[in-house]
Amino acid sequence: MSVVVGHVHGLPGTMVDGRIPYLLHGDAAVQAFYVISGFYMALVLDRTYAGSGRNPIPFWIARYLRLAPLYILISALGAATALALTGRVGLYSVGDALDGVLAALSNIALLGQDVYTCSSATTR
Repeated sequence: MSVVVGHVHGLPGTMVDGRIPYLLHGDAAVQAFYVISGFYMALVLDRTYAGSGRNPIPFWIARYLRLAPLYILISALGAATALALTGRVGLYSVGDALDGVLAALSNIALLGQDVYTCSSATTR
């Protein structure tokens, strides 16, 4: 809930001193999710893929095949909604063609999105 409220910049009538009482700040909630999911991924790697000789490839393939279909569906619905409402689809504020290609590749591969969005966010 904290992340959703952070993305919509608060809920009208619920803000006290610039934040909603009893909710963690959205950035802190995301960081907590990363910590918890990191421990969980380490557990999965250790328990499920321990017999594969520490080869991470089966883990990454299974993870991609589990995440990609829903990610692609939600991305397509988001792009179609943006196109219908605004007449354009703007994913990032890309500076040049290379930035656009890197953004597209990171979205297709589901890897490197954090690096790309963090580096482009500092140049906006």
